[in-house]
Amino acid sequence: MTTAPARVSVAPPQAAVREAGLLRPRTGHYAAEFLSTTVLMAVAGGLFRQLGDSWTRTS
Repeated sequence: MTTAPARVSVAPPQAAVREAGLLRPRTGHYAAEFLSTTVLMAVAGGLFRQLGDSWTRTS
């Protein structure tokens, strides 16, 4: 016969996380991250396009 595991309440840690504001949406952060990623990808794409297939060309 096995005994059921003791129930542990998650309310105190959850309350501390809520008080710290860690569950609030960070809209500005996500917008800035999306924008910077988009700009970096566009720059990388432009550089690759400028580079072309120069590594396969022979002089």
